[in-house]
Amino acid sequence: MEEPNPNQNQDVDLEKTDPKNNDLDKKTILNFLGVEITAPKGMANPLIKLSGLLIINLALLLLLRYALNKG
Repeated sequence: MEEPNPNQNQDVDLEKTDPKNNDLDKKTILNFLGVEITAPKGMANPLIKLSGLLIINLALLLLLRYALNKG
């Protein structure tokens, strides 16, 4: 007699195991001029975090520009 395979007869959702499927568990946070920005569904305040990231990057670029033009 064969022992039953515990993985047999289990329904597997292939969409959740497919690494190429990037549309799972995401929500749209901004859609501007046809450009859609998404974030994970569990992220708290994604628009605020994105805005902070953009502001910090802009400040760093301006600081770098000032440092390079000074010398």
